[in-house]
Amino acid sequence: MTEKWYYSDGDQPFGPISFEDVSAKIRQATRDQHLVWKEGMADWQNAREAFEFASIFVAPPPISRNKSIASSAPVTLDLSITQNKHRHPWRRYFARIFDLYLFVMFGSFGIGLIFSGLFDNSIQKQNDALLNIVMVAAYVPVEAFCLYAFGATIGKALYKIKLTREGGGIAFHDGFKRAFAVWLRGMGAGIPIITLFTLISGYNTLKSKGVTTWDAKYGWNISHGVIKPIGWIGILFAWVIVGGVLLFFISLGSR
Repeated sequence: MTEKWYYSDGDQPFGPISFEDVSAKIRQATRDQHLVWKEGMADWQNAREAFEFASIFVAPPPISRNKSIASSAPVTLDLSITQNKHRHPWRRYFARIFDLYLFVMFGSFGIGLIFSGLFDNSIQKQNDALLNIVMVAAYVPVEAFCLYAFGATIGKALYKIKLTREGGGIAFHDGFKRAFAVWLRGMGAGIPIITLFTLISGYNTLKSKGVTTWDAKYGWNISHGVIKPIGWIGILFAWVIVGGVLLFFISLGSR
């Protein structure tokens, strides 16, 4: 079934109409503000920020007077380069894994101090899988609080990933809904086999559509800053620190 859209140029909404009709109205309108909405979207969105309408706003660079046109053949724009340029799925993945490592590492240490029996050698193997699932789930409210209080997590800050919401700041319940959706749809609730398939599905969606299902549903915009060489050194150093602390905790548990 063809998706039905609603369109507004600031005066009144039109719809439901087809994607082609919305595209035609955008091309004919003289205003810069083109609001679009369809079922499943949390709120109206500027068409310039919606990946479905990205091709409408792609314009060729100005022609220099010092350059002659060698051929009258039409120029084909490679939109895939424009659309794939700022998605960075691997940067987002490593930022999340970094955050999870930190949380699980320090969380496990705290649990071990309070409930030392969980890490007895006799029952540790039985608890490992369940503990990992519980810790990944427990990170959901922690991530929500970080987004609400700081606008980012440690991993996202290191990888220069910025999250913003359309129409305002980040409330705790906004961060919680996104973190929960990532936990369920992106991380497969922390269940190892399911996680593999959900990660692959999320990667393919991000590469093909330019936005994940949860970000599109809840109106999140993700931007990526330029990581300079010193930035990569800092990130590598952070991973070394995490690995060193992790090895230290492992050595304590093996004694």
